[in-house]
Amino acid sequence: NYSTLQNWLEGTKVNGVIQSATFDFATRYSCRDAFNDGNWGRLNGTYGLAATDYRQYAVTFVENHDTQVRSADNQQDPLRKNIAAANAFIIGTPGTPCVFLPHWKEYKQEIKNMIYMRQMAGINNQSVCSTYSSNGSALVLKVEGENTTMLVAAGNYTYTGTVYVKAISGSNYSYWVKSTADMAWVDKASGNYSTDELVVTFTALSKNSSTLVYTTDGSEPTASSTKVESGKSITLSTGETVLKVGLLVDGAVKNVITRHYSLKPFQAHKATVYLKNPGWSDVYFYSWANDGKNTQLLGSWPGTKQTAKKTINGVEFYYHEFNIATEGYSFNIIFNQGKDKMQTVDIGPLSEDVYYEIGSLNGGKYTVNDITSQFTSGIEATTAAPANDGYIYNLSGQKVNKNYQGIVISGNKKYLQK
Repeated sequence: NYSTLQNWLEGTKVNGVIQSATFDFATRYSCRDAFNDGNWGRLNGTYGLAATDYRQYAVTFVENHDTQVRSADNQQDPLRKNIAAANAFIIGTPGTPCVFLPHWKEYKQEIKNMIYMRQMAGINNQSVCSTYSSNGSALVLKVEGENTTMLVAAGNYTYTGTVYVKAISGSNYSYWVKSTADMAWVDKASGNYSTDELVVTFTALSKNSSTLVYTTDGSEPTASSTKVESGKSITLSTGETVLKVGLLVDGAVKNVITRHYSLKPFQAHKATVYLKNPGWSDVYFYSWANDGKNTQLLGSWPGTKQTAKKTINGVEFYYHEFNIATEGYSFNIIFNQGKDKMQTVDIGPLSEDVYYEIGSLNGGKYTVNDITSQFTSGIEATTAAPANDGYIYNLSGQKVNKNYQGIVISGNKKYLQK
């Protein structure tokens, strides 16, 4: 009831500015029905608060904890099909989109590109949206961003004119940007990729030029940088790459974008969790996997009592190793003193070595401090650094005595002398 909503919103003005927002369940249910059934007409002008004059107050979403399938016997009323396309719809339209974490984890690179495009076009929670085309195979909305206009298509759609250029697409969704935008684009979002090669394809979102210039060392591209035509690709290799791409129009570089890529093929490994000895009479580790089933890794609560200890750089730790056998696998952990006794907050997700110490109490639970950098920086902590040639040196190269506190150098090693 929009009139009731209006009264509620206007009752929350602060200094003349409305401060409220609300979850847009109407949009959510329209999306669920449309994308589950492929009935794109359900989205035509009826998808909820985000389609009205109150779109600036709409927090749009397509799934949450209360609607997802929680188990085989607890089905709820979920979005079952076209998940990436449903997210593309809310990210490309007015309102303030909210992405469900499991969707983000499963479709991260696709959703990142949707977010990049929303930002580039300047679409926000007050953008104007109207129906551009509607038929049985697709619904297409025209969204007026602050920087350019974009067509957001749900379903199988192909634009055949010259006013818009396809920016991104996937199963039952596509974004088309107005060709006057003069924007550069690449098809791979920034992020970590578990591969030794990555093919990146360039697109000129422009009717004025099809030529782009780019660098791969993080420097700003100029008119004399490496050129590439729209639709062409390059292959990046293992390691870190900072790709910068701009559109070359009449000798000038316009609208440079930046992407950060880290390429490292996945290798099965162990992740060791270290806890600095807290001085408790008993130390338990309780852990579960982020596998959709919350599989317990160290038994039921309070987990397994830890006895294995290791001294690293003069500091005693309890520790436990976990197997990371597949890409994307992670786990969470809680440190505790035993059943019905004190515990820490939930910690994770984890998939690499990490070092913790117990922090302060907050809300009846201990916080933890991540001290990993102190034990993986290559600097060894000690109370007395071994003297090489009879001397130790500070970072300025000055000779210091055995009572000096701070980082010292002896031989080819650094020590944190306490």
